[in-house]
Amino acid sequence: MQPVICHIIYRLDFGGLENGLVNLINRLPQREFKHVIVSLTEITEFAARINRDDVELIALEKSPGKDPRFYVRLFAVLRRLRPEIVHTRNLGTLDCQFIAFLAGVRHRIHGEHGWDVHDPNGETPRYVRLRRLLDRFVDRYIALSGEIETWLETTIGVAGQKVTRVCNGVDVERFVPSRRKMNPEAPLVFGTVIRFSQIKNPLGLIGAFAQLAEISPDRTDSLLLVGDGPELAAAERLCEQQNLKHRVCFAGAQMDTASWFQKMDVFVLASLREGISNTILEAMASGLPVIATDTGGNPELVKDDETGLLVPVNDQNALVHAMKSLACNPELRSAMGESGRLRSVEKFSLAAMTNDYADVYRNLLYGVDHRCAE
Repeated sequence: MQPVICHIIYRLDFGGLENGLVNLINRLPQREFKHVIVSLTEITEFAARINRDDVELIALEKSPGKDPRFYVRLFAVLRRLRPEIVHTRNLGTLDCQFIAFLAGVRHRIHGEHGWDVHDPNGETPRYVRLRRLLDRFVDRYIALSGEIETWLETTIGVAGQKVTRVCNGVDVERFVPSRRKMNPEAPLVFGTVIRFSQIKNPLGLIGAFAQLAEISPDRTDSLLLVGDGPELAAAERLCEQQNLKHRVCFAGAQMDTASWFQKMDVFVLASLREGISNTILEAMASGLPVIATDTGGNPELVKDDETGLLVPVNDQNALVHAMKSLACNPELRSAMGESGRLRSVEKFSLAAMTNDYADVYRNLLYGVDHRCAE
């Protein structure tokens, strides 16, 4: 009988964490593992990206703020499912580890994928205390970046042998370079694929594009923004204030982002904090030069001056300078795009990520030792 893995996430919606989970479930051997996704809040149309028909989806509809009855519902679900493994992700689901312990789940994994705008450095005292308190109920941690791995061991005090680093992977057969022929003198399309939240800094990106347009009045480049989220309305207002409506396209959340990367010439990520960005990997696989902030796992993905440009966090002038540099140098854009594509194929394959997760699960289930290779 297949062991059941219960993945607990805050919301099954468009986002990097959710995208990685769906990619994993779609790729893991179907005969070896059975999966259930438990969403603390809701399940959106993004669930259609799951291409297996044996995955149970459960939305617990947790109320905002404190909702003690939610824990009762979760406990009942876990007792019914009786999973061999519960795998939670990020701080919003960490307290579910205690409920999994009470429900008798033998193996408990917690993944740290990135940072929250309310705790961008992972140092808020009450959150640190909570993590330390719940550490005893976690058997294994998955850290998506070297920075997160170090933070778990030094700031939170997690024993090193409990932490396994697993990097995100990208489907290099789905995300491929565009075959359209580009005129080096044609206007560029700067683009990004993000959730419109404060930590992704969409307003900063729009501000940088507005400044670029002001200092380069002879250019008619455009900005393509793919995604949705709480900051979308503010982003649209800012474009109106900057008289950029005719040069900025809001594409909304898209199920198939691969085709949207092919409409871009340069990918830009202005995040205030990042873990390991799926969209950077997808942009690299799509043959795009990448401009990204020098934070979190971004330097682990982007080789500065080789596959793209790294800029200081929240430094609009530096971001504008990087965008202008690539706008004026088609040969550099092409070389960086080719290098990024090669790096994504060689270092960040979806197959490698899937194998690493499978080994972690097998380790817990059957005692097979595995440590993720650097």
